[in-house]
Amino acid sequence: MFLDALLVAVPRASAQSLHGTLYQADGATPGIYFIFSVSGSTFITGILTFGAGGNGRWFGAMGTTDGVTGTGQVLSPSGFALTQPANTTFHFQLDAPGAAHGSYSTTGLSSFISPVSGRFSRIFP
Repeated sequence: MFLDALLVAVPRASAQSLHGTLYQADGATPGIYFIFSVSGSTFITGILTFGAGGNGRWFGAMGTTDGVTGTGQVLSPSGFALTQPANTTFHFQLDAPGAAHGSYSTTGLSSFISPVSGRFSRIFP
């Protein structure tokens, strides 16, 4: 009985701690932003970056997460649809559950995102 009460009282890592968060790539110029939406063990990330002329470019990624790490397929806008470009991935890892800092890496986006991997920091909430 005591163990049941203790398990309820102790916070557990939750993917929901990522839901609705906004992270910024550390030191990226122009900026790179990651907006997370999580449902259960599935995440969707919006990736926004700006080109040299200030024109924004959106990408996305969707995959699985345990609330601390996640890996997924990149989504790219094409016409009025989303495509899954071959050989593209997005991976993230927080420093701890609900952490304000972590790291990210992408493959297949070097023409659009610089740096393609690095550290990020939460800016909202």
